[in-house]
This record gives sequence, C-alpha cells and structure tokens, in this order.
Amino acid sequence: NLIAVVDYKSSTRGMNWNKLYFGLGVQIALYGYAVKELFEETGAVKREAPFDPFESGNAPLLCGVFTHGIDSEIGSAKSRRGAAGGAQSKLRGIISAEYARAFDRGFTGFSKYYGFGLKQDGDLRGDSRDVLEPEDWRILFEWFGGKLISLLRHLDEGDIAVTPVRLGGATGYVSCNYCPYGAVCRVRTGRDVTRLSPPVDEGGKPGKKAVVKKMRMETEGGE
Repeated sequence: NLIAVVDYKSSTRGMNWNKLYFGLGVQIALYGYAVKELFEETGAVKREAPFDPFESGNAPLLCGVFTHGIDSEIGSAKSRRGAAGGAQSKLRGIISAEYARAFDRGFTGFSKYYGFGLKQDGDLRGDSRDVLEPEDWRILFEWFGGKLISLLRHLDEGDIAVTPVRLGGATGYVSCNYCPYGAVCRVRTGRDVTRLSPPVDEGGKPGKKAVVKKMRMETEGGE
C-alpha cells in the first residue's frame, strides 16, 4: 500500500529546500514525517495509527507529498475559471524515486502532472526536480525528525525569542514578511534581521542537491 499526501492551497508551492533547511518552510516535510511516523517503522518504535483504512497486513509506505492550487487544473495551463495561467499546473512537492512511475508513466520528457521526467528507456531524468533517491528520502526524514524534536524541546523550555531572519541577499525572503504583528513589533527588518546563507553545491548553486548533502553530513557526519 502506498500513501500520497496532497495539500490543496490558494496556490501551488513546491519544496523550497533553502527555507526547509533553516526551518522557514516545513509544511511538506512535516506532512510526510507525520505519515511516516503513523504508518511506517521509522526506528525502534512503531507508532500505532489512530485508524487503519487498509485491509492488507503490509505497512503502508509514503511515496509522495504535494501541494496544489485549488484554482488550477492539474496538467492544464488554464485556471478553473478559464483564465490562461501560463505554464502547466502540476502537483509540486517531493516524490520517492522508487515510486515515481506509479504516479505517471508512458511518456518521454516531463510529466504534465508531476515534477519529474522520464528518458526514452523509461529511467528517471537526472533533472527531475521533485524526485529524491531512496537514500536521500531516508536522510530527509531522519534529519527533519531530529530538527523537529530539537525545536519542540526549545519551545518546552520557554525559548520563544523573536529572531527574524533574511534568507540570501538584500532581496531574499524575510521571515517578517507575513507576520501580522508588525505594527507592535520593535524589530526593524533593515537592522535587526539576521542574514542566513543557504548551502551551495560544488558549482556554487543553492538548492536540493546542496541541502540534501548538508542534511546527510549533519545526520551521519563526515563528507
């Protein structure tokens, strides 16, 4: 049995690996982690699900976590209201490479519905942006679980300091942007914000490859 999670939102947002690494955008990883904890053996303890919708005795496996805009038609460049939307609307998020072909197959190039592509021989394309190889899939959730437990421990100890951050350069994401308490906050985004530099790969590029490598180093140690 395979499980895929879809979060329907006002707009489609894929995995932002830089935000995830710094704890600024964790929804997709959190949904996946919750499913794995409920239905899979992720360590020494197997968590019991509050209900069992599956008839088979095999433990269900998480194979993908996605978001999709409620106003968009999957695989179409038009919204549900008929307006042209530009690029094709896809379910975006993370997909286990082991099960990608269970979502879409029988095509060459890029899927109309998901963030991955297939070669002529049916193998996954190397530039499939939403796909994680099995080992990277394991590393992601092992790393995230550790970070989540650490965060909860800090909250339990009363650590609720206001520590706004800016991701990247002057035009990068600022954690204050969507805060509803700006009118009463003493933080000034131009002065009191800590700048964070995202991990980069061997070519100096940020993104999935660089972040997964950092996760692996922090989880297992070494290079």
